[in-house]
Amino acid sequence: MKVSIDRAKLSQDEVARLDELEALAKQHEPDPEPEPELPDTVKKELADQRDAIAKQAAENESLRQEIAKRDEAIAREAFIKAESGTVPSLPGTADEKGAVLYTLSKALAKEDYDKVIALLKAGDAALAANLTATAEVGTTHALTGATALDQMTELAKTKVEKGEAKTMALAFDMVTREHPELAAKHLNASRGTAVE
Repeated sequence: MKVSIDRAKLSQDEVARLDELEALAKQHEPDPEPEPELPDTVKKELADQRDAIAKQAAENESLRQEIAKRDEAIAREAFIKAESGTVPSLPGTADEKGAVLYTLSKALAKEDYDKVIALLKAGDAALAANLTATAEVGTTHALTGATALDQMTELAKTKVEKGEAKTMALAFDMVTREHPELAAKHLNASRGTAVE
């Protein structure tokens, strides 16, 4: 039985005496029993079993890696499908956006990923609002109840504000070409005839 002694609490003489006693104890330790010699057939069986175990372990590792890859692919596809509609107004296909979000989810800590998603959703919402506003300005029914001339004037003002035309005259010309139905409606209204 070996006893643990805290050498820090001993004097130098006591440590020296302890070292002498430990050296004497090691000299009198019995030699370990030699392992019995196994017959060659048993040695060969043991070697064959070790080889079979090693081969099975390698196969198991290969299968584990294949299963992990398959599980990863399934998880990726499920994630892409679930998250692909997260930012519908941003450019790209739903699958492309889902794949990017999946890559981000793997690369970032959950807290950071959630922050990025919040930013993307805010940007998506702003873009969607801008696209909706632009679509409404670009349609003839956006100014319901207004005359054709009023509608053309609003569209021309928008073009000047956006920098698409330098002057109102150029903007009116663009609106007339882009919306011939408004131009016809205005012309007929100024003549006093109805437009179908």
